[in-house]
Amino acid sequence: MASQVARHTKGFQPRTRLLWIGTGEPNADELSIIAQECDLLTGNLRAWQASGRAPKPKLIRVGLIYFLANAEGFIKIGFTTDLRQRQTTLQVGSSSAQKLLGTVVGSNRIEGELKHRFRKLRVRGEWHRPEKQLLDFITAEASNAAAAVA
Repeated sequence: MASQVARHTKGFQPRTRLLWIGTGEPNADELSIIAQECDLLTGNLRAWQASGRAPKPKLIRVGLIYFLANAEGFIKIGFTTDLRQRQTTLQVGSSSAQKLLGTVVGSNRIEGELKHRFRKLRVRGEWHRPEKQLLDFITAEASNAAAAVA
């Protein structure tokens, strides 16, 4: 297959991309991320076919989207592949305690989509006002959110 792709795209060099590691079958969230990655790779191939030039590769990283509240109540929407390390790093830079409201399995692209969705609540950087629509999303979608938000 790779040699056929290379012939039809005038030198396109297929990339091997690990889409999932795990035992058994991927869950629905993981399947959604795998589908996004496949769409992205297909788009790269089509762009190469149309232009004859290699597209700038885009990488989807899989990890956790987290919702973290500071002492003032503002909520940070962020992405990490190592939640414990990220919380430690953020806490070092903050004079007040921070509280994890919840996490969602996702990718850096999904994090960007969430930031865009809640852009009207943005205070500064990745920090958002704790208004009903954001709190409802965290309660409904994020794990560990019910106890943390209540």
